[in-house]
Amino acid sequence: MIQAGDAVLAATDAYRINYETLGNSEPALHTHIIPRYQAEPDEKRRRVAWGVYDWATSRRFDLAHDGPFIERMRRQLS
Repeated sequence: MIQAGDAVLAATDAYRINYETLGNSEPALHTHIIPRYQAEPDEKRRRVAWGVYDWATSRRFDLAHDGPFIERMRRQLS
């Protein structure tokens, strides 16, 4: 997970990475890797991302938009 988080940090303009590993409701552990940005408002940036963002209304994955990020991640992880 640290390698993936380091790759996200290098592939974005994030200033830190938050990790959350869960396993209570799933049969296997899974981790959320959340980049945090200086441009976030203070009231959001200093709090847990799950509590301050409306994930239901967030932008959905779009290959045309997200493709360059995927390529940067591939380069970082290879």
